[in-house]
Formats: sequence, C-alpha cells, structure tokens
Amino acid sequence: NSHAAFVAQWNLDELAVSPCCAKLPKVGLLSFFIDLVPFVEDSGDGMSRVVYNRDADSAEEREPDDDVAEENE
Repeated sequence: NSHAAFVAQWNLDELAVSPCCAKLPKVGLLSFFIDLVPFVEDSGDGMSRVVYNRDADSAEEREPDDDVAEENE
C-alpha cells in the first residue's frame, strides 16, 4: 500500500539559467515524492520517486483519491 507524498516540484525552464543545472533537461517539470510510512509507522521501504514531465503545461493538479485521503486523516 503506497503512502507517497508530494514533496517538491522544479520547473526546469526556470532553472535552465543556472550553471549547476546544466546537465538537467532545459524544459519540463521534476516532481519529487517520498514514502511516508517509514516516518509514521517505523516500517516501509523508504522509497522515493522523481517524475519527469517534459510538457509542463500538460501537468495537472489533482486531488488525492478519497481512499488515500481517509487513510491520512
């Protein structure tokens, strides 16, 4: 059962001017997620995930599924 939480999102279009980001793609979004279970229950695998979306304009904000929202209450 996944308890991934959204942590951060970088707009690569805005970071492209920075020399430290030279090896990253010049367009799109990087979204960062972590597994909260190890922090809440002292178990779980501690997985993290970075998702690259090349088309930043196509990314859409979504509400959590009802089942996940109820588990987190």
